[in-house]
Amino acid sequence: MKRSFINIRGLAFVPKTQNPKAIALFLSTSVKLSKIGMDQQKEDVDTLIERLIALRSRESSYWCWGYSFPWQTRTIVVPSGSPNLVGTTFAAQALLDVYEERRDPKLLSMAVSAAEYLLHELYWTDGASVASFSYPLRSLRSQVHNANFLAAALLCRVSKYTGDAKFLDPALRAARYSASRQHSDGSWDYGESASQKWIDNFHTGYNLCALQSISRDTETTEFDACIRRGFEFYRAHFFREDGAVRYFHDRTYPIDIHCTAQSIITLLAFKQLDGENVALAGSVFRWAMNHMWDDKGFFYYRVLRFCTIRTSYMRWSQAWMALAISSLLCESPAHAT
Repeated sequence: MKRSFINIRGLAFVPKTQNPKAIALFLSTSVKLSKIGMDQQKEDVDTLIERLIALRSRESSYWCWGYSFPWQTRTIVVPSGSPNLVGTTFAAQALLDVYEERRDPKLLSMAVSAAEYLLHELYWTDGASVASFSYPLRSLRSQVHNANFLAAALLCRVSKYTGDAKFLDPALRAARYSASRQHSDGSWDYGESASQKWIDNFHTGYNLCALQSISRDTETTEFDACIRRGFEFYRAHFFREDGAVRYFHDRTYPIDIHCTAQSIITLLAFKQLDGENVALAGSVFRWAMNHMWDDKGFFYYRVLRFCTIRTSYMRWSQAWMALAISSLLCESPAHAT
């Protein structure tokens, strides 16, 4: 179904469900828009928080989230509703986005519980050199770098707001481990197993943005060189001159909407590293509008060499582009009108 040029999910009786990660992305988007005076977003924030609460995983006593469908990785199938690191970190980060504005202790409490889930259920070490978080299942001792950085970023942010130092050492150990696996050219493989030796756009963007968050929340400069090398690789390998973005570092196709969104977010996050970043982010957005936007009100999934897959995915496509566009609007508030 993922590779099909037409959407056959209805024919296959695939049900429509609400995905917690999509809800989290829309929540972070609504917070951004409310900051630039789009007051109608305030009601959306409350509604989205309610949905996140309702969609929490019931498998754990901690606040954690999974996906609303069974999903196939390259090697395993993850059961529907099974909590996972990525869904949990994005949900908790969105709750903290709202907490920064409202200072509601209930929101912080949920985020702290999510951090406890990462720490007590997913964190593992192997000797003095390896520290990591299990993903996508608790039972897997995986070494996936974007998962490590995303988890570490959440733990550091929670520690900043609570003053609880117990989150810092595991977070920094995992971040240092994955930082140490960066190649000399600035790139990262997706992970350390033999089946994870690829380099892609949006996971590299996750790595860089999470490292920036870790550095900011812990007030450390130890990852600065790592970030600079990684961003230089990112700029050099994932963008065409016309604003189209590459999924993989060594070939153009597929051009994927999630990569497009993450590219905009990453460029804006690191605008201080290159004065052309904001302009390039605008070029990426314009390319997407010209080639991946449907006048019915959604973005297409992928542009391939000889065709376009026009399926609308709420989590993969629309939620990510909503967050990217809200980031652009925050960069240029005048555009909000």
